[in-house]
Amino acid sequence: MDENDLEKIIETGKIAPVAGKFQITVVQNKEILNKLNDAVKKTLKASGDEARIAQAENPDYNALYGANTFVLFSAPDENPFGALDISLSAENIILASTELGLGTCYMLTPVFPLQSPENEELLKEFELPEGYKPIGAVVIGKVSSGIQYPERNDLDNVNYVK
Repeated sequence: MDENDLEKIIETGKIAPVAGKFQITVVQNKEILNKLNDAVKKTLKASGDEARIAQAENPDYNALYGANTFVLFSAPDENPFGALDISLSAENIILASTELGLGTCYMLTPVFPLQSPENEELLKEFELPEGYKPIGAVVIGKVSSGIQYPERNDLDNVNYVK
């Protein structure tokens, strides 16, 4: 990924309308990404859910979809709006990436192992500020030609008050 494009993308996440402190951590270190992928697989295998176990046992499964850029969002516990803040930042990053022709995916699954005390050493490699906890993530990369998008339900969740 072009470094100038990456900087533009990350800048949009920094200017999201937020209510408190949060951190954007951009990871492109292949070794760390591989360790994270392995931790996700281990977490899925221990989940007790047959579908998740099968997914993790598939040799072609990559929890990060092969993306070379992983953006981790974290916030301190004292920010009661941390999840909202990081979601607004992530949405800006997703929109900016899409505008540049890149593919993205908002993710929670890779965050779960980072929240586990079992993976404390791995979490240290992300160099989060003291007291910050991982909440969400986005992967950014080139769009695969064979990508299959899941069907989305047309939710009836809008009402108008005039």
